[in-house]
Amino acid sequence: MRLRYLNLSSNAFKGEIPANLSYCLDIQVIRLAYNNLVGKIPEELSSLSTNKLKGFSVSVNGLTGSIPRWLGNASSLLDLFMSRNYFQGTIPSELGRLLNLERFQIGTNNLSGEVPPSIYNISSLQFLGLAGNQFYGKFPQDIGFTLPNLFGLYVSHNQFTGHLPISLSNISGLRDVNFGFCHFTGTMPTNLGSLKGLEKLSVAENQLETDEAEGFSFLTSLTNCSNLQTLWGPDRYYSVNGVVKLKWVVKKGSPIPPTICNFSVFGPELFEGNMEQGRGIHE
Repeated sequence: MRLRYLNLSSNAFKGEIPANLSYCLDIQVIRLAYNNLVGKIPEELSSLSTNKLKGFSVSVNGLTGSIPRWLGNASSLLDLFMSRNYFQGTIPSELGRLLNLERFQIGTNNLSGEVPPSIYNISSLQFLGLAGNQFYGKFPQDIGFTLPNLFGLYVSHNQFTGHLPISLSNISGLRDVNFGFCHFTGTMPTNLGSLKGLEKLSVAENQLETDEAEGFSFLTSLTNCSNLQTLWGPDRYYSVNGVVKLKWVVKKGSPIPPTICNFSVFGPELFEGNMEQGRGIHE
């Protein structure tokens, strides 16, 4: 019987990933997350980049080196989890060829450079986690059209610039969005209220503008998001209207607006000055 599914996650394994895994030519899923693995991903594993490999997870280890380019040849790959390691360099443009990829988590590494445009064109993506790196460049304004199936988008703690994409409102299934701790400018899109399933939104610690005269109309639009539970930032806001079932409001740098009483609040804490930053999912 040939090995097709290998799950060794959440153990105390140490050392390097065995190169002889490359002999498992029929393997479809490799899960090695939450261990103490070190070193580079063996180049020998490139023999697995066929149309059989569907899941590859090495998150939460001590792996180093660069992201292997050969992963771009795994045309059937659905899940690619590589977060919370020490990978360096850039995201290989070859990964943009993974046209069946649904979940891509590469957050909390030492990666840098611009994200290849081809990554933003993988229309099958449901979760994209880029947080906690040194990525820079303007964030694509058409992401709402190129990634219509997203439910989670985590790009916080990077060097992204430009405006927040208005096209986000086209991603009807979007639930979690984290743009915090970057260098975004401009105003908040007021059409976010069309995201009926939105649960968490963070835009904290950017250079976003607020307009007191208009009473920060984007907050008014959020009253249509009946599932919204967490709002972190922007760092100054002035008016809250309507009823939103918030569990958390995280804000810094300004007084609590009196109109906050119009919120219908569910949950033990309304205000927290220091909420643990969300870095997405790791598997």
